[in-house]
Amino acid sequence: MSDFKLQRKRIDTFIKALESADRNSKNIMLSGPIGTGKTTLCGQIADKLSLDFYPYSLCSHTTKSDLVGFIDAGGVYRSSALRQAFEHGGLVLLDEMDASNPNVLSIINNMLSNQQYYFPDGLVKKHELFKCICAMNSNGRGGEIIYTKSQRLDASTLDRFVFIKIDIDENLEKALTNNKDWYDRVLKFRKVIKEICNDDVVIGQRAM
Repeated sequence: MSDFKLQRKRIDTFIKALESADRNSKNIMLSGPIGTGKTTLCGQIADKLSLDFYPYSLCSHTTKSDLVGFIDAGGVYRSSALRQAFEHGGLVLLDEMDASNPNVLSIINNMLSNQQYYFPDGLVKKHELFKCICAMNSNGRGGEIIYTKSQRLDASTLDRFVFIKIDIDENLEKALTNNKDWYDRVLKFRKVIKEICNDDVVIGQRAM
C-alpha cells in the first residue's frame, strides 16, 4: 500500500474517533512515544476537516494569559490562538499535557467541558467547529522513567478524555522512507536498543 493510502487511512480512522468523542462529550488524548507523528497527524486532520490548526506546546511555565489572552495596561484585550479557535472554529493541539502547570489544566478542563467560557473580555460561546486534541508521551499517571518531566494528572482531567495509543507504525515508516537499507538498519538498532535498554531509550519515527 502506498504511503498516501496509509496516511489517508490513519487520518480517516482518527477523524471517526474525534467525531465519536464529540458525541459523547469527550475529547481525544493521543498518548505515545516521541517521534510517532502526533503533531503531524493533528495537522493532517485539520487539513482534512478544512480547519485552521493551532498547535500549543505546554510546559510548567505556561500561564493563563498564554491560553486565554489578557487585558493590557491600556485596557485593550489581547487575544490568543486558543481564543480564536474557541470563538471562530479550529483544531487546537495541546501538546505535552503531562508537563503543564496544574493551574492551567483547570482552565482547559473548564473550557472543554462547557459550551461557553469567561475570557478576560467577557463570556464567549464555543463554536461548533472548535476541536481540541491533547497529546503526551506518558499515560498521564506519572512515574515514567524515560519521560522525567511527566506528572500525574488529576482524575477529573483524565476523565474528560478518550485515550488513543499512538505507536510507531512500521508499515507507514517503510512507505515513507522508501529506502529498504535504511529501514532495515533502523529496525535492527531498535531491536538491539530494546534488548539492552528495555524502554529507557526510544528510536522514534523521526529517525526513520
